[in-house]
Amino acid sequence: MTGLIGTIFLTDEQKRILSPEIAAVRDLADQTRAMMEQIHNEAIEVAAQFKPIVRNYFDDPKFPVPTVVESKEGLAQKNP
Repeated sequence: MTGLIGTIFLTDEQKRILSPEIAAVRDLADQTRAMMEQIHNEAIEVAAQFKPIVRNYFDDPKFPVPTVVESKEGLAQKNP
């Protein structure tokens, strides 16, 4: 099996035994990727609302506020 980090070799018996766990981990990774894209999009929306609130609270129009990079390149890509 070749992964992002390296390659491992399994016998047919080992593959049969590990198959359910491999499928579960793959499903979990897919769910995590999907959630991260949603969370990223929500962070972009909230960041725009957060900036004026914080600057008003501290009464400082130049108060540093974190921003979210909108590039999709930083998001994990699904493997087909």
